[in-house]
Amino acid sequence: MNRYIMIFLLAVLVSCAKDQDDSVDSNALLVNAEESCAEKNLTIIKEKIESYISDDSIIKDYLFVFKANYQGNTVFVFGNCCPFCNSLPPEVLDCSGKFLGYIDYANSLEKESIASEEVTDRIAVWPETQNCGIGN
Repeated sequence: MNRYIMIFLLAVLVSCAKDQDDSVDSNALLVNAEESCAEKNLTIIKEKIESYISDDSIIKDYLFVFKANYQGNTVFVFGNCCPFCNSLPPEVLDCSGKFLGYIDYANSLEKESIASEEVTDRIAVWPETQNCGIGN
């Protein structure tokens, strides 16, 4: 009987382990980005990625960053797929950190919107395995 209790407790502890590692090195995440961007000063992008990594809110598990292509240029998409939040759509930034617009999945063509299908070749930057099903 004690063996079953120990196995149950071990299973509960393992299932409660945190999925995302807070010790992620944001510099390592940007190695590919620097090769893809003509703009080598990725300070704003790096700071935004670091803010996502260090976020301690309940939506951290839903945050994502991916690198993509938009109009022939490398861009970064920051957003969340929180199912219980009333959030803005994912935002698209160029390599220098300039805001280009929000991804519009409904193709409403509102001001500051970018049609989802125009953002191609999506590659997850953080987290490596996304909870949203976005990216590759």
